[in-house]
Amino acid sequence: MSRQANRGTESKKMSSELFTLTYGALVTQLCKDYENDEDVNKQLDKMGFNIGVRLIEDFLARSNVGRCHDFRETADVIAKKEKYFWENKIKRQPKLYDAVKERGAASRTDASPLLP
Repeated sequence: MSRQANRGTESKKMSSELFTLTYGALVTQLCKDYENDEDVNKQLDKMGFNIGVRLIEDFLARSNVGRCHDFRETADVIAKKEKYFWENKIKRQPKLYDAVKERGAASRTDASPLLP
């Protein structure tokens, strides 16, 4: 029984480590492919936007949400999903949560386009 509990913790830890390594490799490759930081930021922003669109489309396709009649209703549904994602995915991975929190604090002091 305790082995099964440990496996869950290990897989979560491996998932965050895999994410960190993969993201680091991606950014490193983009830095090699593009000469200036502005182009790297544009590519990362474009990739983030596309991933966000796919996540929302997937959520709307899998959920039992009815057809939204206006933009405000659609935004409310998406905001609820974002809150759920933040509370259940990001906060459970301390390294990722700290990195996101740190980037958010930096966004208040610098004008980088990738920071919220």
